Amino acid sequence: MTAVRQRLPGSTYLCTRRTANGACRLKPTRQVYAILLFALAIAAMRHQVTLHAFIAMPNHVHLVVTDHSGDISRFLGLFHQLVALGLGRLQKEPGPLWDASDPDIKRIQGPVTELNKVVYTLANAAAADLCDSPGDWYGAMSPVALIGAGPITVRRPEAFSTEHTSLEEEATLSFEAPPGHAHRTATEYRVLLEGLLRERGEAIREQRRRA
Repeated sequence: MTAVRQRLPGSTYLCTRRTANGACRLKPTRQVYAILLFALAIAAMRHQVTLHAFIAMPNHVHLVVTDHSGDISRFLGLFHQLVALGLGRLQKEPGPLWDASDPDIKRIQGPVTELNKVVYTLANAAAADLCDSPGDWYGAMSPVALIGAGPITVRRPEAFSTEHTSLEEEATLSFEAPPGHAHRTATEYRVLLEGLLRERGEAIREQRRRA
């Protein structure tokens, strides 16, 4: 019997979804980045989700979010649907974009765990040896500088621009500190996160030297 998954309003999650057969469909290009950002903005806006961090690796995506509606699956369903639609039109590759298995959704609690998962997400490319340091990843990723800096406007990419589309022409997107760090100013949180990312980058480089 499948265990009942508790979804409580205000919960924070680390969400992961992989591509079908591990195909490198989430390529680090401007067009893919634009599709991911727009999909995030629309899904977060419609389903009361606060974004904390995300990264798109070539064959999977990580998100750290807080869901205020109590139904994280609706946010993820729309996000994955929009990304699949946009990349399907852009890449014109046959077959599904996402793996058939359900997304991996882990509830995280407490300021230490929240921060660890944000660092894990933003350092993912460096840990996989796809770049030297966490901040060097040239693919789609949420910059630390945007956290708490206010919303940015994301325009609808051409991949969604058809005469039959019902999507907004533009949407706003913002990143905030996780709930456990709401007592910090945005600057304090960014300084803390940048310091931990530097430490993680140094640890990754030391591992490479030993290898």
